[in-house]
This record gives sequence, structure tokens and C-alpha cells, in this order.
Amino acid sequence: MSDKVTRVIRLLQLFHRRGRVAKRDMVDALELDKKTVSRDLQALIEAGVPITPEGEGREQRWVLDERERHAGVVAGTGDMAALHLGRQMLGFLKGTAFSEYLEDLEGRLDQEGRDEKRARQSRIILREEPAREHGAQQEIVDELIDGVLKTRVMTLHYPSHYAEGVRAWPLTLMVYRRALYLIAWLPHEDRLRTFSVDRLEDATCSREHFTYPREYSVDSYLGDTFGIWTGSEPAARVRVRFEASRAYLVRARIWHPGQTLEELPGGDVVLSFHATGVELVRWVLEWGDKAEVLEPAWLRERVVAELRGALAKYPA
Repeated sequence: MSDKVTRVIRLLQLFHRRGRVAKRDMVDALELDKKTVSRDLQALIEAGVPITPEGEGREQRWVLDERERHAGVVAGTGDMAALHLGRQMLGFLKGTAFSEYLEDLEGRLDQEGRDEKRARQSRIILREEPAREHGAQQEIVDELIDGVLKTRVMTLHYPSHYAEGVRAWPLTLMVYRRALYLIAWLPHEDRLRTFSVDRLEDATCSREHFTYPREYSVDSYLGDTFGIWTGSEPAARVRVRFEASRAYLVRARIWHPGQTLEELPGGDVVLSFHATGVELVRWVLEWGDKAEVLEPAWLRERVVAELRGALAKYPA
């Protein structure tokens, strides 16, 4: 098979996967120059493949006709319900490539009538905490997706720390508390770092690839951290006492992989685990006067300071 035929087949496969593709994405996905991609795209169109342009400039996308793309795809009610729930869970990423992929997939699979769709939308609902919006960062998120999936070295611009840009290996895109975070290796600093994606001012992929480190895992990186943000305090035994009225809520969840629960006379419970991290303070405060930190001392002191500061705003 000639190189050109191979390239054209790969380009057609890209259209069947995505449906709508920008020229720059074709260049990156196929690792070709713009002129070659333009020639191969024209060859597909001349061969009768229903691909048409949509939009102009950087917003232009080349679109494969839905009937051509979705032929022969079948999905059941359970498949559509799971996809519907997934779209709700990632709703805060509307406007990014993640949202486009889900919409395209739903279009490929959706064979339900109007009444069935309406029933599904009212029977499976997700309500969660307020989310951070990432739609305005469409190009940044798209670049991060390419960097992570294609192991491309990136340059990240992060205010106050790396305003001029820092070279990074993007390892993991992580959803946490309805927001998107990036875990990246910084070669020049020889360390891993977590970035809030909504704070990134720019992110660009280079053509240079990196080798994904075998020894890396999110669990090993976060270690004993409660949540995702580490603090200056070392990991230690955390013990929090909860009043009996909240004991059923404490029992109902796994708050930490290594947790133990001690039942006390009268119905109170003590939750214990080994951890560190600044988010411990916020978590304890969410329980109000129904929780008391027994140890470590630093956590108890921080919670007390926060409560005193809050009370000072409400003078008698």
C-alpha cells in the first residue's frame, strides 16, 4: 500500500472518530505538514466523501456528514442513559474538546424517539456542587488533551509562578470537585506539580515527544494527601470526633482509604486515618459544631483559628 493511500485512510479514520476536525488537529494527529494534509483532504473530497468546511479562520472545522459517519452504529437504552449521565458530569467542560467528543458520540449512538429522550432526561439527573467553567479556555484544554494523549512536551504559562512559561511533560488531566487539574513533570525543576487548569494563561504543545514515566502514578504522587493539595505539615494520624446526630453520615462514606471508625458510648464516632494536606481544614469546617479535631495539634489549631476569625465577623 502506498504512503499516500495509507495517509488518506488514516485521515478518513480521524473523521469517523471525531466528525468535526480542525486543520491543525489533522496536522498534529497525523504528524504531517499542512500542505500534505490539504492535499490528502482534497483527495477524500474528490473521491466523494461528504466532507465540508464550517466556519472561518482558527474556528474553521471540516465536517464529515453525519449519515456517513453514523452508519451501522447501534446503542441500547442503558448505553444512552450512561452517556447522558456522563455528559452531565462533564458539563463544566462545555465548549472544550471533551464536550465535543461526547456530543459527537451521542449523535452517533442516539436512535431514540423524542418521548424516550425526554423520559431519560427527567429520570437520570445529576446535581453537584458549583463547578468551575472551562468553556472560555477551549484552546488551552484542547492543547492539554493533545499533550496528555500524545505525550507531547508543552509550555505552560501560569501566573505568579511561570508567567514567562515553563517546559512540562503533561502526565494526567484530573477532574476534582467539578474542576480540571493537570499533573505535570517539570524537567528543569526535577519534580511533579499540580496546576489548576482555570488559572493557566496559555498552554501549547511542541512537536517533541516525551517518554511516559513507568514509575509514575497519581496515587504515588499524592501519597497521604487528603484531596489533591499538599501542605507544609508532614503526614500524621488524623482523629476527628463526630456527634451522634452525624454518625450515620460518617459511616456512609469512605473518607480515606486507610480509615478506621471507633464507636463511642452515646453514639458519637471517631474517624481516624493517616494523612496531610490543606484541604483537611476545609473538610472539618464543613461539619460545623458537629465535629471536633482530636489530633494532630496543627489541624486543631488551624480549625480553631478559622472559627474564631469567622465568629469575629458576627459581633454580639
